[in-house]
Amino acid sequence: MKKILCIALFMMVICAAADAQPVIALPDWQVIVEAGVSLEYQPGMEAVARQLLPELVKIVDEIPDEVPLIPRQQRINIEYIGAHQTECLQYMASMLGLEKPGIKMTDTFDGMSKIQQAVAAGELNIRSFRLWDYATMLRILRSGGLVEGITYNKETDSCTATISMLLNNENPTTPYSSQIPLRYNRDEPLQSTIESARRIIMTYAEAMYTGWGEQPYMIFLIAAGMGINNDVKIDSAFRRWFCDGVTQYVAEQAALQFVGQDAYERLQEFCDPEQY
Repeated sequence: MKKILCIALFMMVICAAADAQPVIALPDWQVIVEAGVSLEYQPGMEAVARQLLPELVKIVDEIPDEVPLIPRQQRINIEYIGAHQTECLQYMASMLGLEKPGIKMTDTFDGMSKIQQAVAAGELNIRSFRLWDYATMLRILRSGGLVEGITYNKETDSCTATISMLLNNENPTTPYSSQIPLRYNRDEPLQSTIESARRIIMTYAEAMYTGWGEQPYMIFLIAAGMGINNDVKIDSAFRRWFCDGVTQYVAEQAALQFVGQDAYERLQEFCDPEQY
């Protein structure tokens, strides 16, 4: 489960296509706040919003106290790796027996680092929500517009609130949105919205709690794998487990060297070394 959550967290960066329509900003968003939890809504939805907000507060209160601190530590880790990219790459190259990191290894590390910095800087605010009317949302999506944090299925003509981010295509380090989107369908009981909100919030919170040590590790892991494939060049039908193990080991040691013991120990929980 932890591995799935980490992969889901890593994959939550979704780049907007170059020819996509811009996010449509609707006017007159209103906001109410209770116990540090904010909920935005549109005119005509105030009654629903005022019923929903106390339920969101209850759900947020169930989140472990340490979770809100995790994104800040994650940003520190990712920013440190980005600032020490040369040292990180040389460390891994030396472990692979290389005099210096190759071009693809360097480019991969650089690209992964930028993506992860965008993810860390744009983490969803787990106490900030935007309530969408389902019919309004569908109208926007059917017309080719985008809604922050919403996935639209054209074949089924349905949309789903997600915990993904839309990144600016021209500047992939700038996220558009940091709110958690919720959808309200007037044809369904409010409890459906509450249950959906609980699933999104708790999935995100668990991913943050179990995933903050793995994101730096993913940078090391993919860069090390690129080094083995393109620079060490082990070409054999029997290479899989050897290369996988070496890649994991190099990434593990780099995480310990550059991120620290706490993230390293959480990494052990995530990776399940016993399988090797």
